[in-house]
Amino acid sequence: MLTIASCSKKNDEVHYSPSPGLGGDTWAKGPIDKWMEDSLTKPYNINVKYRWDPWEVNLSASLVPPEEKRVIPALEAMKRIWIDPYNAETGSDAFIRKYAPKEFIMVGSAEYLSNGNILLGQAEGGKKIAMYVINNFSTTDIDALRQMLHTIEHEFGHILHQTVMYPETFKTITPDYTGTWFNMSDAEAQSRGFATSYARSNPDDDFVETLSTMLIEGKNRWEELISAQNATAQAALRRKEAIVVDYFKNTWKIDFYSLQKRTQDALNKLSPDPISAYFGFDKKFTALTAIPGSATIPNSSPAFLTAFNAAKDSIEKLTGDTVTVTQMALFLTSAKDADLRVVLYDTDAKENILVRYAYTYTKDGAGVYTLTYTGGLPPYGPGLEKYLLPLVNYFKNTPFKVEWYGASPNNTNTPKIIFTPVQTPNNYFIGVAI
Repeated sequence: MLTIASCSKKNDEVHYSPSPGLGGDTWAKGPIDKWMEDSLTKPYNINVKYRWDPWEVNLSASLVPPEEKRVIPALEAMKRIWIDPYNAETGSDAFIRKYAPKEFIMVGSAEYLSNGNILLGQAEGGKKIAMYVINNFSTTDIDALRQMLHTIEHEFGHILHQTVMYPETFKTITPDYTGTWFNMSDAEAQSRGFATSYARSNPDDDFVETLSTMLIEGKNRWEELISAQNATAQAALRRKEAIVVDYFKNTWKIDFYSLQKRTQDALNKLSPDPISAYFGFDKKFTALTAIPGSATIPNSSPAFLTAFNAAKDSIEKLTGDTVTVTQMALFLTSAKDADLRVVLYDTDAKENILVRYAYTYTKDGAGVYTLTYTGGLPPYGPGLEKYLLPLVNYFKNTPFKVEWYGASPNNTNTPKIIFTPVQTPNNYFIGVAI
């Protein structure tokens, strides 16, 4: 059973109970049934029940059936993000056909438990998986999409370790498991070396929460999660990561990091609009560049232009107008490092000069980046720092909300990104994603 911590809330949905003898238990197959038969039943021997059957769920819970319009999109997402990456990594569909659960039950709502938690998924002996909150499914809501696929990867992880057990040493890394895991936030659990708070419930769920978090959050977000922890928690998470990777390699002959990338690629293709799926280290776009005054890039705020022009004037004054600042870019070079790159043009030598300044950065769940300046990079950064300080200081120690400016990559080949300071929104910076 997979649950997440939640405040207790009232569920006003209609309670469905069985009605024997009133009909409704036979039906003519429609387009949904045909799609499931062709896409899941024939190739993988997977049956999906989406029509309401109260005997498949908790009779004492208030639940609703899934909306039919969400059934195929949800199952298509499941296939593309869970099944297809395994097929591509193993070279055939035999692995999924052999180990996948043979039945999925779809439920429209979540089940709210008496302890305040929410039931999102449930596996029964490796043969059946119940998928809840289907009525919240949307490919444009990447968080909801990740939540659904996290549940499936979690439950499939149980099937794998119930088939071949993971190494016992995993259980000794962070042995402080507890039945009251739901009294702790994810952040606190992560500070103790767990991927999520639910991972504290027992070693088996710790194992599958680790692998499902790594697969669904991807390399970059996993690295961010680890880098935000204390040294002891980082070491614990790294040991767990290593065991998961070795388990997949030694037991199933699967390159976990390659599977992780395939999963992320599939996730990003299915839900491409959110900027977090496109912009960031190890994503399609890792930088944004700006040429103030360019007709193709909207002007940034007066505050940014003031900083840019002040740096430009300082360089021109230093060189007697033989060198000028032409453009700048901000590159994310790792999961925690960034470079500010300022391009100077030498009119005498007719060549560009690249000047670089280093930052570290953090990113929170709301997509807010905070950059911390660490210094100029040779050969030119240290010597020119005082002249380019207005640009350097613009990004220094400032939390920025990062969003698309105008159309996303779905609608333009040159998407633009806006960095908006959280505390001074009028001081925004706009650049082209590269």
